[in-house]
Amino acid sequence: MKAIVAAIAIIIAPTISKAGDPCPIPVNIVDLGVPSWLDRNELLKQISSQQSWIGIQHRDTPQGIVLSQIYDQSPAAAAGLQEGDLITAINSVSTVDVAAREALFDAASIGDTLTFSLFNGSDITLTVGRADPVAMGMMQALRRQDCRASDIRTPDPQQQALLLPPLFNPNRSFRCEEAHQALEFLGERFEVDDVYMVRGSRRILLTMPYWGTTCITAASVDGDNLTDAALLAALDDVIGDYVQDRIDNP
Repeated sequence: MKAIVAAIAIIIAPTISKAGDPCPIPVNIVDLGVPSWLDRNELLKQISSQQSWIGIQHRDTPQGIVLSQIYDQSPAAAAGLQEGDLITAINSVSTVDVAAREALFDAASIGDTLTFSLFNGSDITLTVGRADPVAMGMMQALRRQDCRASDIRTPDPQQQALLLPPLFNPNRSFRCEEAHQALEFLGERFEVDDVYMVRGSRRILLTMPYWGTTCITAASVDGDNLTDAALLAALDDVIGDYVQDRIDNP
């Protein structure tokens, strides 16, 4: 589905998949998005690989779909949709009709409006937004390797305010060599087996506390370059040692 974008992925380094199991170790991605001094929407407008985003997960019931997750800072969250909402129709298309519902999602484009009809009789309208194609591409690449339990977490504003500053130098450039060291303080209060992703104007930073950091150019994972191999290679730079360590020391 093009428009329903989960935002967390189970990631595995491509070199490890040669051992037989393509997903031996799960690692969550925390998408920190774009720093506050840049305009997220304008930045994503400039890239070639445009992906639409609603920001929901759902499950089917005989009455329609129940929203099982609403992602922070998503169009769904901004519109007021909530976890547990029972959606009977979208743009008058019954959500019980799976084929028609999926066709509607696939046809949805950035800027389109979708009206969600709730079981309680109310309607909520949202505007389809932009997803970061790198985050979405990671999820799709990993699912193609049978990493089915995939998702991407978006932190709340307080978490984002805590996590972003250590990733930048005073001149607002990425700490491409030592960001993972700057995040070691997270071990005192959070799980540290997550990969943190930040998109800048020209580069994308990926880091995992204690284990590694890499910066890739945005152009290297855009347009024709947005490939499974490119995304998995970038992740391998960050988590390859972590994955091997967990395999060697279960």
